Amino acid sequence: MSEMPGLTRDGLLGKWIWQMAEEDTLPLDEIAHELACQYQRFIDVFGREPTHLDSHHHVHMFRKFSPSSPALRRSAGLRYVLTARRC
Repeated sequence: MSEMPGLTRDGLLGKWIWQMAEEDTLPLDEIAHELACQYQRFIDVFGREPTHLDSHHHVHMFRKFSPSSPALRRSAGLRYVLTARRC
């Protein structure tokens, strides 16, 4: 929904984001902005706030991606998120 020059290549997302996560080079400000855009788009389309957050391939469950989501969850009034368990 938003431009993410630090995450995309030729306007596309790809599996290189996993490498960026490992290298701790994710542009968390861009990710937070994109999450906020998607959240607002949901409200615009459905006329209500979402009851939960989810993500493609459950990336919200990986610690490298999750710093962007707690503030959004709090502002949205969502109390918790399912996380991966250590096996």
